[in-house]
Amino acid sequence: MRGNPSKVGPILTLVPIGFVMLSQSILGWAGGSLEVPGRRAAAAAITLLFALSMGILMMIAYAGITFEGNTPPPARGQPVK
Repeated sequence: MRGNPSKVGPILTLVPIGFVMLSQSILGWAGGSLEVPGRRAAAAAITLLFALSMGILMMIAYAGITFEGNTPPPARGQPVK
């Protein structure tokens, strides 16, 4: 992560989102004594979103992939940086 400032924003956004989704998925699956229609479906959706956000976090942190768009190829005759 050091040396690439474009990773800081997405990582600082995804870490709190991950914690919130983890707590919501635990509360959704634990449930309690109150039976609410659609609780299991909502818990499954939140768990899936948690897994996807952790996957994106790992992709950004370790692979260095950010979603800022494609950089244009260098012009002919220009050295590649």
